[in-house]
This record gives sequence, C-alpha cells and structure tokens, in this order.
Amino acid sequence: MTSARGPSASRLRRDVSRSGSLLFAYMLVYFLLGELALDLIFGTVDQPFFWPAVGLAAGVMAVSEPRKRRALAAATLVASATASMASGVELQIAAGSAVADVVAPLLFAWLISRLGTNIVRLTTHRNLVSYGVAAVVSGLAGGLIAASGAVVAGGPVGDFGSTMWQTFAADTVGIILLASAVGVGAQKVMDGERRFMSSGWETRAIPVVATIVVSLAVFALPVFEDFSAVGFVVLPLLVWTATVTGQRTTSAVSMVVGLSAIVLTAAGSGPFITGAPSTSVLSVQAFVLVTHLTAMALAVESESRRIAVAEFEGILNSTNDAVVVVDGDGVIRSANEGAGSLLGASRESLVGTPISAFFAGRVPRRGGAEVLAQGGSVSVDVVSRDVQRGHEWFRTYVLRDLTQARAAQDALTRAFEVIDAAPELVAWFDSDGVMQFMNDAGRSLLGIGDVEAFDFTHASLAPQGSKVLATGLEHAIEYGSWHSEVEIARADGSAVPVDLTVLAHRGLDGALSHTSILARDLTERLELDRLKDEFVSNITHELRTPLTAITGYVELFAEGAFGELDEDASGAIDAMSETAARLLELVDDLLTLWRSEKKTSDEWRPFDMSASVRHVVDTLRHQAARKGVVLTVSGDPIEVVGNAHHIERAVMNLVSNAVKFTGAGGNVTVVSERKNGKVRVSVADTGIGIAADEQEAVFERFFRAGSATSASIPGTGLGLPIVREIAQAHGGDVELQSVLGHGTFVLFEIPAVSAEAPDEVGSSGSVSMLGVPDDDAYVAFAG
Repeated sequence: MTSARGPSASRLRRDVSRSGSLLFAYMLVYFLLGELALDLIFGTVDQPFFWPAVGLAAGVMAVSEPRKRRALAAATLVASATASMASGVELQIAAGSAVADVVAPLLFAWLISRLGTNIVRLTTHRNLVSYGVAAVVSGLAGGLIAASGAVVAGGPVGDFGSTMWQTFAADTVGIILLASAVGVGAQKVMDGERRFMSSGWETRAIPVVATIVVSLAVFALPVFEDFSAVGFVVLPLLVWTATVTGQRTTSAVSMVVGLSAIVLTAAGSGPFITGAPSTSVLSVQAFVLVTHLTAMALAVESESRRIAVAEFEGILNSTNDAVVVVDGDGVIRSANEGAGSLLGASRESLVGTPISAFFAGRVPRRGGAEVLAQGGSVSVDVVSRDVQRGHEWFRTYVLRDLTQARAAQDALTRAFEVIDAAPELVAWFDSDGVMQFMNDAGRSLLGIGDVEAFDFTHASLAPQGSKVLATGLEHAIEYGSWHSEVEIARADGSAVPVDLTVLAHRGLDGALSHTSILARDLTERLELDRLKDEFVSNITHELRTPLTAITGYVELFAEGAFGELDEDASGAIDAMSETAARLLELVDDLLTLWRSEKKTSDEWRPFDMSASVRHVVDTLRHQAARKGVVLTVSGDPIEVVGNAHHIERAVMNLVSNAVKFTGAGGNVTVVSERKNGKVRVSVADTGIGIAADEQEAVFERFFRAGSATSASIPGTGLGLPIVREIAQAHGGDVELQSVLGHGTFVLFEIPAVSAEAPDEVGSSGSVSMLGVPDDDAYVAFAG
C-alpha cells in the first residue's frame, strides 16, 4: 500500500534492489571486459589497457542520467582496480589506470551533453563529428592520466610517451566502437524500431555476412603477415553494409569487425603484424578507427537520404492529387497512392503502363482533361513539368480530380441561389466595412440597384444621427456577434425597422476578414402589434364596462335595494356575483399578460420590493383569516428597478394561489431577501400540492392542475404563466417545487441590480434558469 506521502517501504526496497542489481551486472561485465583486455589481448604488455571496458563505461554514462553517473563512476573505479590486480598488475599502476578509466568515460559523457550530441541517434554528420571529437579528447585525457600514474608509481620516465599513446589509442578506439554500440542498444529499447530481420532481411543480410566472414578471414590467416594493404579489403564491404543497412546495423557490424581485428592481431595473425605487439596493436587500432568512422559517416548519409526519400514519399502519398513520373517514351516509371486511387489501379500495376492509356485523346501538358478510370471517366486539371536526370528526361504529371471541386462549386452556386431568394436582407462586408454582396431582398428593402449596392458601407446603413448600429458593430467585432431590433436607412433617407443580426468572421491568424448581416423587415409585424394592442385595449374596455355594470347591479340586488329577496333569489344573485368576478379576473389577467409582453420602459422605476410584498400580504390577510390559514411575512427593505405594478401583480398571484390552495389550519410563509446578487421572493404553503408530472405544465397558459380541478377550486390557469412572463421580462425566472398532498414552494427571482429597461423595439433581457432552491424557507417547506 502506498501512503499519501510517497512510495511504500516495500516499493523503495524493490527500487533499491533493482538499481543495485543493475549496478552489479555493469561491474561484472566491466570486470570481464577488463580481464579480456589484460589476459587475452595484452598479455605481453606491462601497462593495463581497459579499452573495451572504457568504451562500455563511456556509452553507459552517456545514455544515463547525470545524477546516476556518480554511482557508475564508483562502480567503474572498483571494477577496474579489481580486474587489474586480479591479473597481477601492481597496486600503484592499477590505481592510476583505474582513475584514467573513470575520468575518460565521465569526460566523454560531459562533452557529449555540452556539444548537444545524442549517441542514441547519430543521424547527422554534425553529431558524428562531435562524437569523434569527444572520443579523441576523452582518450587523450585517459592516456595522460594513465601515463602520469605509471611514472608516479615508479616506472621509467621514458615510458610516459609510449604509455600515453598506447592508452590514448586504446581508449579512443574503445569509445568509438563500444559507446556507439551502447547507443544503438539504447535506441532499440527507446524507439522500439524494427529488428534487422523484420522485412527485406535478405538484402541486408548479404553485405553483413560477407563483411564479417571476409574480415575474419583477413585477420585470422597468418598468410597476410607484413601485407597490411590486404586489411583494407574490409573497407569496401563496410561501405556496402553502410549503404544498404543504415546506422544501427553498420555500428554493430563495425564493432564486430573492429573487435575481431584487434583480438586476432594481438594473437599474432592478420596483415598488421609488424614485429612488436604494441606497434601491431596501434596499427590495427588506427585501421579500425578509420574504417569505423568512414562506415558510420556513410551510414549517416545513407540513412539521411532514406529518411528524406521516405518523407518526400509520405508528402506525395498524403496529397489527394495524382502524381506520376513518365520517361521519354511516355511510360510510367513511378506513381503515388493518389494516382492509384484516381486511376483505379495499384501503384505497382501502373509502373510500365503508357500514360496515354488513361487519356481518350492526346495527353495534355496542362489544363482540363478527361482521364479513363475504372467505372468511367473523371474530370481532372493537368499540370506537368520536365526534369532531367543525367542524360535522361522525365516528365512529372500532377492530376487533380475536379469532381469534388465542381460539387463544391455547384453547392456554392445553390447556396447563393437560396440566399438570393431569401425574403430577408443578406449581405456581407469586407474588413474595411465595404459591402461585397447583397441579395435581391436586401436591395429591395433598401431601395437601391445593383450598382449602388457596392457603394454601401456599414455607415450607409445607419440612419442619420443614429449611433446604435455603430455600437452594435463594435460589439460584434469584439465578441463575434450582435443581435437587436433597430432601424436602418433606406436610399431615400427613410428608416425601416428590422430584426438585425451581425456576425464577425476571422481568419486563421485571428484578424477580421469580413462581417455578415441578416436583417428581417419588422414593418408588417409592428403594424400587427399595433393592431393587436388596439384590439386588446378595445376588447378589454368593451368587456370591463358591461361587467362593471353587471357587478354593480348585482351588489344592489344583494343589498336589497330592489326589495327583499327570497332564498332562491339570493342564491342566484350570489352565483351571478361570483361569475362576474371570475370574468373580471380573467379580463385583468389577459390585460396583465398583454402588458408584460410589451416590455416597454415607460413604467420602470426604483421601488422597495419588501414594501410591495407586505402590501400584497396585508391585502390578502383578511381572505386568509376567513379560511383559517396562518399568513406570515418577513424581509428587509430591498430596492429594485422594474415595473412595480407588474411585479406586485406577480407576487399577488403567488400569495393568493397559496392561500386559495391551502386548507383551514394551514400555513403560508412569504419571505423577501437579497441573496447572491438576486432579489428573491419565496412563497411556501402547506396546501394540496401539485403532482410531479404536472409541475412544469402549470406554467402553460390556461392549464390547471388535476389537484385543483378535483378540489373544485376556481381559476383561469393564467396566474403562474403571468408570474413567469413578468420575471423573465425583468431578467429573472420562477422555480416551483411541490409534493402532492403536502404543499408547494415557489421562488420568484430577479437581478438585484436590474438590467436597463428595454427599448421600445429592443429585445428582452436574458433569462437565468434557476436550480433547486437552497434557502431556509424551502428547507423548512421540504421538511
């Protein structure tokens, strides 16, 4: 189990154990390579040469994290000294050699990082040169330290030069050969690249096998003694391997060839035997250094070209265009995947086919043409170019399928036809505000012709002295869009009301490219609104006048002004009075609903919300007491800007509904408060409640809940729709929660700092939808 502070103790033990195991394995391999160099290769030389182990250490330190090099250096020091003393080397010499074997790898790793070279991937000549420079400098440092240590340990002063040069040559060759091999191994682990024998292995196996076999033959047979030129037979084979296989395989093969050449030369065979073992080894080390660097340089160049070709082919194959290359006889020599897709054949089957076979007539150099493909002909655009390669001429054809382009052009044409036939004004302007397009409906609305349309600008659309459109355009450019009901200017100077939408469009660089405008003429709608207003005003007047008279006469009859009434007559008078009151309530509701929809600013003003709420509660307190309902109210003074009459009517509807649907002994609680930047009026009752599946429907006009209908409680079904309409007109909303048989909670909420009063032709404020109420009144209601 892992604690919150970090890894568990068992995990730490596993990590430490794993690191210790890897370090021990590294020391063991280093020790064995050191023993190999001391006992097998340089058994006749007094100075210990650890060049294979030094190369291993340099590669491991170069690919390891800097923080791990201290442990590697300590392990290297121990392994080097142990191997030297195990082979009988004196302690003083072993110590000096061990220091040199540590300094050279550390210096190599530091130089590699400072030069910005990654030995895991030597894919550029710069990396290869940096790699060689770091190896030479590190080998020289190792040679100087080893030679100095030998002299300090009591060796002859004259041995300083020979020891230095032998150690320098050995360490340099070791780093060159084995550090790159370690890098190749790390590359294989890190990149997960394909193995040597993964695909096309036959082509790569032949030069690899030939190089190894020939090099072993050259350096193993004593017949080549004193004939060093024979050793360079290996070089063209390494060049062949580098050209065919690439950097990774070349590095591995070169390491095998170099190690075998040095081992066999030290054993007394091969073309570099010159008499003295140390001279022979120096000669073969120089040979290995030259051949390895040459082969690696060619491998880097070959791999760079293969990468470039692969990237170029990838680019060609990623395009949808067909690209084919034909020779002087018009025969296809190569083709990309786009060509195979366009011509309905594989890339391989196209090679060797005359390009004329795909054209009905003459093969054009450029321009439009029809190519023959499986399933019929395809319209293409042709572009060609001649290229000379040596003494041969080739022609490259690029064939672009015009099917999609024509389909896009047809779609664009149809879109313009639809836009031109639209009944609304559609236009767009460039980034300078100059009109680029306007449809027929727009020109008709503005009263301009085709030529005059292009003289219009953003400023031309604004009526004289009006800044509304300019402000809206600035808003659209900054925020992307703007919508409002405004007036725009006609060519004759008159103004026309429109519902206007402006969209700002930007390019990939974020700069404004153009703006588009959609405008719908509101003249007819405003006229209909005016007629509706007149109708509603007249009909309510015509309804209220007789209803008021009827109500007055009914009251006179009920008071006995026309004589005493018997029991039946009194019942009829009561029924008439109740019916007339319901009709008046319906007329008032319709009038309130119509006025709230107008959203005009003539009646907006600051007022105290709490005072309005208390006035409503005082008005209904007698009705509540008569039903036996306890009506309570609380709240501090809260100022809000809005239509006081409409808001008071909304609160009246909520509280009267609560009293109406609550039985004797029930409670109605009204709370007004400011919370989270909102003014909230909550009304909670313990009445009959509303079923869950009807709680959203009660905000629809003329809908009545089943609980109210079954209880025979009268109503018009307009109370809650009026409340929501008033709330949304003020930028708020209404939320209802109810439990059937237990009561209802309604929350009326509007902004504490109300939005500006709507213009005569402006749009309504935004609606802020509420979540489940979380105030104390609702908690108390929910129980």
